[in-house]
Amino acid sequence: MITILFIIFALTIIAIFLLLIQGRWTRKSTVKLPEPNGARKGRSGKILPTEGDTLKVLIIGDSSAAGVGVDHQDKALTGFLIASLADQFSVEWQLMAKTGFTCTELIKQLQQQPQPFTHIDHVIVAIGVNDVTNLTRRKQWQKNLVTLVDLLENQFHTHNIIFTAIPPMHLFTALPQPLRWILGTRAKQLNQLMAEIIQTKPTCHLLQPDIPFSEHYLADDKFHPSQASYKLWAEQAAQLIRKLSVI
Repeated sequence: MITILFIIFALTIIAIFLLLIQGRWTRKSTVKLPEPNGARKGRSGKILPTEGDTLKVLIIGDSSAAGVGVDHQDKALTGFLIASLADQFSVEWQLMAKTGFTCTELIKQLQQQPQPFTHIDHVIVAIGVNDVTNLTRRKQWQKNLVTLVDLLENQFHTHNIIFTAIPPMHLFTALPQPLRWILGTRAKQLNQLMAEIIQTKPTCHLLQPDIPFSEHYLADDKFHPSQASYKLWAEQAAQLIRKLSVI
């Protein structure tokens, strides 16, 4: 019995050591892409008679929300989303996102910065990949999501909060095996916890973008979305916003 336990312990240590090596190798070898140029706030679309007719949209999150993977915001989530909505609505919008953000860091940013505008109609949230790679504990992830929702509801007076599911990291070809499989499994676990919390919050909605994640839909670093992915993601987000909007 002691021998079996020792073997299991030894194998666990070896596995952890291997994953640490893979993680460090991946960070060093993966192409580092910058956040794209372009405006991060503005007003677009139809000119409507009163301020109350304007759709107010806030996009927050990590590098995918920031548009990493393309060279301009027009080719990223924000650009495609606003362009899709602008043919129907007058849209006041702002992007608040940064590469490397975990949910904890996103909350801190929102708490420290002044409100972009009051009574936001829709917030698009893209967060979680860095919580996966940083091994955020499940209880902390749940606590952070609840805190984020409360902040958006009470301080920003948000009507609808649209959480984008963490992407299927087991399909990220920049990650070697078995690290890719482990992070993919972790992403699924955090997504499940996110879904459970959203079910208890009437203002919250889950968006699970239908994206193939083949080579065409991955950026040059094989980790972030490509322009094609951002376009699909934005179209599906815009479709959900239209369903939720009554102007």
